[in-house]
Amino acid sequence: MKKFQNILYVVLLLLFTSLYADEYAEGLKQIEQGNADVGVSYLKIARSKGNYKATYMLGLIYEKAGDYKLATKYFKEATEWGELFKSQKLKIFRQPSSSMQPTIMIGDEILAIKTKDIKHGDIVVFQPPFNLKTFYIKRCIALPGDKVMIKNKDLYVSFAQGEKFMKANYSNTIKIDDTLWVKNPYSYSHTIHHDASITKKNFGNLKAIFNFPITTIKDNEMFVMGDNRDHSNDSRFWGMVNLKNTKLYKPFFVIYSPEQARIGLELK
Repeated sequence: MKKFQNILYVVLLLLFTSLYADEYAEGLKQIEQGNADVGVSYLKIARSKGNYKATYMLGLIYEKAGDYKLATKYFKEATEWGELFKSQKLKIFRQPSSSMQPTIMIGDEILAIKTKDIKHGDIVVFQPPFNLKTFYIKRCIALPGDKVMIKNKDLYVSFAQGEKFMKANYSNTIKIDDTLWVKNPYSYSHTIHHDASITKKNFGNLKAIFNFPITTIKDNEMFVMGDNRDHSNDSRFWGMVNLKNTKLYKPFFVIYSPEQARIGLELK
């Protein structure tokens, strides 16, 4: 984790530049025009976004300046970042919707690492079953062997670990038809939002928001939902995410946001 946290200080430089600017090209341009300090600042911005070419260029600049210790650091980092991004083990994703608010806001750019180790409650970036050319960002609600249902917008999960596990780890358990459930298991550790204006009277056609039948999660599957529950297109509507045949990424932190206070925010 420390490897990724050490880019947080440079990510603050994003406050004075456009989200869509090509910082690497601008940095080279400024250096060519004799504005070395400004150019280096742009290159550091590009570095903070994972541009390993910019990181390598910084190494060359500091090597020329005689700072071999810092130059070596940048050269090493460029190699590591380059390999991670080339292999797609590390990616940056931009959130286009409000489905994960307030955890992830529209326009947030998040740094995420490829993984197969997904746990209950994790935020996960994945390819939905209906479109393997795009990525969604949601929260893992249930895993193989779990049961899930929704009643009047309340989420209930019966974890595969059994009653002893649920009673030991959750205070909000409830017995329904001889099955022990945890009511709204993620509302206590995460900020889950419900829209009071979304009612059965106004949005009765979106039945899955209010009631979802008991469903047992099969092997190699995952049930996901957005934290902005009433404004999220997720497993309630199109089904499960395949854990085996889908690219999965786990976010670390917000690397850029239109809201400057969110930059560097760790995602949980």
